[in-house]
Amino acid sequence: IINEDGTLNETCGEYKGLKRFDARVRIVEALESNGLLRSVKDHEMSIPICSRSRDVVELILKPQWFLDCKEMGQKALHSVSQGELTIDPACHIPAWNIWFENTSAWCISRQLWWGHRLPLYHCEHGWIAAHSLDEAKKKAEAKWGRDSCSTLTQEEDVLDTWFSSALLPFSSLGWPNKTDSEDFQTLYPLSFMETGHDILCFWVARMVILGFYFTGQLPFPKVVLHGMVCDSQDRKMSKSLGNTIEPEHVVHGVTLQELNRILKSQLDAGLMTSDQYKISLATQKSLFPQGIPECGTDALRFTLCQQPVKNVIVHFDANTCALNKRFGNKILNLSKFICCNAELLGISEIPSPDELKALSVSERWILSRLANTIDEVNSNLETFNIHVAARSLKQFLYGDLCDIFVELSKHLLSSQDESVRLSAGNTLVTCLEAGLRLMSPFMPFLMHVLYKYLPQRSDQAVSQCTYPLSKQWSHWKNPDLEQEIATVLEVVSTIRSITNVNNISGKVADGKFSW
Repeated sequence: IINEDGTLNETCGEYKGLKRFDARVRIVEALESNGLLRSVKDHEMSIPICSRSRDVVELILKPQWFLDCKEMGQKALHSVSQGELTIDPACHIPAWNIWFENTSAWCISRQLWWGHRLPLYHCEHGWIAAHSLDEAKKKAEAKWGRDSCSTLTQEEDVLDTWFSSALLPFSSLGWPNKTDSEDFQTLYPLSFMETGHDILCFWVARMVILGFYFTGQLPFPKVVLHGMVCDSQDRKMSKSLGNTIEPEHVVHGVTLQELNRILKSQLDAGLMTSDQYKISLATQKSLFPQGIPECGTDALRFTLCQQPVKNVIVHFDANTCALNKRFGNKILNLSKFICCNAELLGISEIPSPDELKALSVSERWILSRLANTIDEVNSNLETFNIHVAARSLKQFLYGDLCDIFVELSKHLLSSQDESVRLSAGNTLVTCLEAGLRLMSPFMPFLMHVLYKYLPQRSDQAVSQCTYPLSKQWSHWKNPDLEQEIATVLEVVSTIRSITNVNNISGKVADGKFSW
């Protein structure tokens, strides 16, 4: 009964042409004058409100365009069951199967001001699908005869965003000119697709069915799905809860007062109720009593990489970013220590893994740990377990290299034997150089700066260097030695624990421990 301009249409009789709210007043007056109005009172109800204009939204039934997906959906369904398409993690496969087993026609038209207009043209005889108006005229003449259509107008509706975005894997590579596009020939299909599990059926499924239809093949052989980013209390980040975290606030830092001011602006804009505003204020004060400290881009990136992204929920805690900023500082101080000693020892070139000569047990141990770390990082990156790779790297750089070997190397670096000092220095710079290359995808900016200060084999930036490969370091693996050192470290840790619990100072007086 409502026109697109908000007025009532011809089915409304004497109220035709009235604006919707004016018509409501007139109708109430008519009911009252005819003795049909019993009472007027307020009551709660759900009313859709436009987020931009804050106006009441009226739902209007309109003709739509639909796409029959049944046949295309069967191909997508079989591609997973037959192993042609892998969904990782596999726990999302049932959702894929349910979607395509119960697929229905897809409404692909939208009444929006932006988007790809439907390539459909209308005249008094019917509809024509064409790439352009000229092509539509030719098709109309061929179908209905010359001058059969006095006017041809293009459909004003636009394609569903998911339809347009589903074309991305091949439309960005020169499609539909497949044979003339070198990019399409060399880059399609893609190696894999990574996206959130919440749009598996909205986007990934549509990419697959349209990829099959338009190119005759899958757009990618593997799909990797990440979870929804939530706060430290497992709640989905939402403006109404006040637990959303802007990346720039983590990178540059923000005070609690500024966070509160942003909340107030959201309240004033109508994005939350006064009750939600009060809850959000309390949440912010609880989560960030001192605001969010400046952490930098690398710390934010590494914090996200540490999360098990394949889980349904991905936790994010801004306080962890502050800890990873300290980890970055640890790598910075490690680099300073090693580069200074390398300069004192006259090391001008980093030996390759094959040229390295490790003399001491501790050197052979750290090189074995490095070889295993490289193996773990590469294998987990290949299987998209990025958080495991990040954890292995942090354990090696922070635990093995900084906390253990650097302390052990100080004794070697002060040796009277020059060969011992040089061997320790070469081992240190080798571990650091490989560590910086391993860390470059996780903390690219810091690694780029630090890598320039190493004794270089070339002038390449760290991002241009080859990534450390397992086969180059496999000869340094020594599991027996690692087990022996692990036992020693466990004994040391136990002794420290006992002394702390029993308040033993470790000082010796008259041949006895002081208590």
